[in-house]
Amino acid sequence: MEIPSLNGGYEYPVPFKAQQLLAKQYYDLMPEGVYSIGRAGSYLYGIDIDDCIRQSMIIAEELKSGGQDNVVPGKEYQFPELK
Repeated sequence: MEIPSLNGGYEYPVPFKAQQLLAKQYYDLMPEGVYSIGRAGSYLYGIDIDDCIRQSMIIAEELKSGGQDNVVPGKEYQFPELK
């Protein structure tokens, strides 16, 4: 969810619990082999470029091992607020 600012632009997405629950429903509908990464894909504000690189490395590890744990790679990026 983007919150409009007073200057006409948009601020970063705010991870309200209701929005995260809706995103989880989207994740549950994604087919095997599809990943959702980064700040927008993980619905987490605190993800920076180093986290995106880490998520990419986790995807590479999962592809090499032949499995996929979750749509969002890395347990630390999987809605810690909802657990």
